[in-house]
Amino acid sequence: MHLTVQYHALMHRAIDGPARRLAAVLRELRSDRRYTLDAAANRIGISRRLLIDLEAGSGNPSLTTLLRLAEGYGVGLADLVGYADKPALTVRGARDARTLWSTDRGSRAQLLIASNQLELWHWSMAPGEERLSEPHRSGTEEIVRMLTGRLRISVGDEESELAGTQTALIAGDRPHSYFNPGPRRATFHLVVHEPL
Repeated sequence: MHLTVQYHALMHRAIDGPARRLAAVLRELRSDRRYTLDAAANRIGISRRLLIDLEAGSGNPSLTTLLRLAEGYGVGLADLVGYADKPALTVRGARDARTLWSTDRGSRAQLLIASNQLELWHWSMAPGEERLSEPHRSGTEEIVRMLTGRLRISVGDEESELAGTQTALIAGDRPHSYFNPGPRRATFHLVVHEPL
């Protein structure tokens, strides 16, 4: 079965405000570091053409690409997409959540709140859906707190299945994946700590 995966990097068309915001952030980061387009693309691990498109406010980067951009420039994902909060107290509601990953079967990952090194996500995965993740930067840790359903987590060669209200701690700096093996939707909260 072929699944269509949609990545919502908050930029669907060049005229969107979030696309312009990401483009400006990328241009500023590259300029501050005095990287050429080639040097930045090589450091990040993406094509020069993709970087040019993103800096122009076009393109629809995957969540993986956004994570590569953040790591390559040494910033947090939330800083990159303009969702990082740094005041002493920030409160967000459900309507403020940003969907950064979804599929045609209704799975989605929503960023609820974040700072430059800490993120809180709400994930909802349809039966049979899987999310593969490349290793994040060194020292990254993730915590999964199950809400409903079942979830099989793989980290390198290790694997465990969560159900009920179990909680797992994951080395996010290794290849890892989340898979819903159950007959119903799996929902969970994910906390990511990615040190800069």
